Amino acid sequence: MQRISRKSPALVVAVIALTAALAGTAVGGVAVTALNKKEKKQVKRISKRVAKKQARKLDKRIERARCFGRSSLASRATGDRGY
Repeated sequence: MQRISRKSPALVVAVIALTAALAGTAVGGVAVTALNKKEKKQVKRISKRVAKKQARKLDKRIERARCFGRSSLASRATGDRGY
């Protein structure tokens, strides 16, 4: 007969957090699919605007990296801090 060991408090908290996270995404998924036509258009419009804003920021960072002659990723990979 095997003896059942006592579960650690960290494991209990982790399981509760995982359950809450999965339940939250399930509720969020239902809320998104329950949008009417007008709300879907609004969500698309907002997401496009945010995506364009992020793309502009990325373009600025790429141009700044080109001005220095090296990409920022390459300088980080080699450990060069620029001084």
